[in-house]
Amino acid sequence: PRRFGKTIDLSMMRYFFNRKDKEENESLFSGLNIYKEEEFKNHFGRYPVIYITFKDLKDLNFKNRMNVR
Repeated sequence: PRRFGKTIDLSMMRYFFNRKDKEENESLFSGLNIYKEEEFKNHFGRYPVIYITFKDLKDLNFKNRMNVR
C-alpha cells in the first residue's frame, strides 16, 4: 500500500548489505543496539547489491520511454 515505508526499508537494506561505501554506511548503524551484535558484524557490508528504482519513470509504457517503433 501507499505510504507504507517500502522505500525506506529497501534503502536501509541497501546501506546495510552493500560493500561499497562500507565505512560511510557504518555511521548510520553505529548508534543502534543491533550494532553491538556479533551477527550484525558477520553480514554488514559483505554483499554486492543491485538497487533499481522506477521513481523517476513517467511514461505509461516502455516503448515511449525507449523511443522504440
